[in-house]
Amino acid sequence: MRLVVLLLIALPLLADDFFEKKIRPVFATKCQVCHGAKLQSGGVNFTTAEGFTKAKGKIVEVLSYTGKVKMPPGAKLNDEQISDIGTWIASGAVWPETAAVAKQPEQTHWAFRPVAKVTPPSVSDPKWVKSPVDAFILAKLDEKNLKPAPPASKLALLARDLRSHGIASLVG
Repeated sequence: MRLVVLLLIALPLLADDFFEKKIRPVFATKCQVCHGAKLQSGGVNFTTAEGFTKAKGKIVEVLSYTGKVKMPPGAKLNDEQISDIGTWIASGAVWPETAAVAKQPEQTHWAFRPVAKVTPPSVSDPKWVKSPVDAFILAKLDEKNLKPAPPASKLALLARDLRSHGIASLVG
């Protein structure tokens, strides 16, 4: 009886793990450009279980390049990837309830996080701070026992600007 209970608890976890390690990466790298959140070619979306439902019946045939439609275009998936997807579908195509978007690397980038108010840190020389960003810079410098460089002269700033535009020959 204990074994049955353990299996009932463990199987969904194993299915989730299989999906996250074997299925989602293939969908994310090979399918979601054309069948993702922004674009759903043929009405198929590989970012959600609901969106996947349209392709479920034909996906192995399409991925195996045996039918009229061949996906992904240009390069067939390797046999192991096709087999994994077939196994996943045969075992019930368990799609974890966790949000796919949160697990995609590009979605963990700072630009995708909600805007939050952050209080600038206190610094050793508040007079040096001209904007809140300066406080963060000076705090990092303080952390490493470094001092900010002195302000650049107008001539030095002009020379930097000209160099950045490829006009270095005019500057000494």
